[in-house]
Amino acid sequence: MRCFSQLSISLLAQCGESESVRVKKGFFPHFLWLLRDVSLKMTDREGKELAPTQFLHTRVFASESGELTDLGKSLRDIIRGIVEQQDKLKPAFNAAVDALIQQVLQKVAPKTAIDGTTTVTGKALAALARSYVEAVNRPGALPDLDQGWQAVVRLELKEVSYKLVREYEREMEAALVGNLPMEERYFLRIHEKTLNRKKSVLREEICRVNPLHSSHEEVQPLLDQLEQDIATWSEPSDNGGRKVTGGPLYCFTIRNFTASRKHSEILFNYLVKDSKVMQKFENAVRKSVSLDVESDIKGIEVKYHTRAIGPAASEVLERGLSELNQLSETLKRIPSAPRNVQVIGKGSDRIKLSWDTPEQNPDAVEEYVAYK
Repeated sequence: MRCFSQLSISLLAQCGESESVRVKKGFFPHFLWLLRDVSLKMTDREGKELAPTQFLHTRVFASESGELTDLGKSLRDIIRGIVEQQDKLKPAFNAAVDALIQQVLQKVAPKTAIDGTTTVTGKALAALARSYVEAVNRPGALPDLDQGWQAVVRLELKEVSYKLVREYEREMEAALVGNLPMEERYFLRIHEKTLNRKKSVLREEICRVNPLHSSHEEVQPLLDQLEQDIATWSEPSDNGGRKVTGGPLYCFTIRNFTASRKHSEILFNYLVKDSKVMQKFENAVRKSVSLDVESDIKGIEVKYHTRAIGPAASEVLERGLSELNQLSETLKRIPSAPRNVQVIGKGSDRIKLSWDTPEQNPDAVEEYVAYK
């Protein structure tokens, strides 16, 4: 609207001057003829099919009489140069192409936004047109150039944020592949570095797309939204800790935890087997002797701490030690064999025995069973 109003004022101010082309060029854009590819039926005037070269000579470059025009001869020579020297175009052709490019660049400058610096792309122009149409179709509403442009900015920055999230995923994947499990502090350090790189790119894009609205107060909400798209966190717990609950970071966190749990379980089982503590348990049960394996379990724990990796290490160790300690406590309560077993009476079908209670854990015995 502003463009048309200013144009009408300028035209009114110049209405008394000459109607020359020079005057009109000050108010109207340049028009250029642009050559583009078309689909042609290559035939002569009688409908006979022609080869591409024949078609150029007889229909494009020729006059109605069939003779080549001066322009046709010039274009024919240029095309022959292209065909004959495919690896090196003639200087005359290159010079003509360069001149055409310069003319287009000078006459048809890309449109800029309200800030005067940001280039309006085709997608941005479509978004502006849509906002204007919506405004016109609302009763009592007027098109607002600034609001329309801000809608374009929001759309473009939304696409930029989406691309940055995908880039974050690719960079995290490249950093973690083959390196899981890893300690959580190192894992989060990689996340923070990757996230900060994406934030820097977003800041640059905001300044490029919307330089008039790039203050800290206006940029920070967009950066916060990008961070939320990448990682959603729980509310802080009583000890101040937080857990990631959504976003790409959550998926990577689950992968690290799963890899850590698998690694930790394999390690714990190996250390238990290597310590031969299970064999000691089996021998104690077979021989009915109590057993104290606290030192063995402590040795397993020390070795585990030096080699376990990742966020699941503590959970696996706690579960494994709990099972070992329960078994150890059970074996500690195994009573030793009865002492001083003697036959104190005999009968035709029975005998009478006496014995002293076991020296170890006699209270654990509920009954004695004798077999002959």
